[in-house]
Amino acid sequence: MTFLGPQLPAIVLMTAMRTAMPNVTCGRITRGDIQKSLWGVEMVKEMLGNDEAELAQYSPANFADRIKAKVMLVVGGQDERVPPAHADKMRAALVKHGNAPEWLYYRSEGHGIHNEDTRLEMLTKVVGFLDANIGAAKN
Repeated sequence: MTFLGPQLPAIVLMTAMRTAMPNVTCGRITRGDIQKSLWGVEMVKEMLGNDEAELAQYSPANFADRIKAKVMLVVGGQDERVPPAHADKMRAALVKHGNAPEWLYYRSEGHGIHNEDTRLEMLTKVVGFLDANIGAAKN
């Protein structure tokens, strides 16, 4: 499994990628907002499957020792789709393996940064992170 390769920084916007999500138990969504929609439930089953052991093997936290690139985690404290516990787990795994991520935690944001001032702050930090890790764009 490759995470953008060792030469590139990884910005991990915690999304419902094929991870071992504690909100999915034996194909049942037990936390978050996905279970509020039949479409969401069916999408999770189709995209992720029902096998918890298989899901666990795809969790990025289980591959933190292989991630050599710099990582930025952007987390909404009110995110029901991808609860902050996922980012906490990823951050702990990265720290354990000596790759402490840049951590942007927005307590009052959800599954997206909607407040205009907060979004500007976040995007400014993302650009700074990219500039620091891959260099500023040359005009």
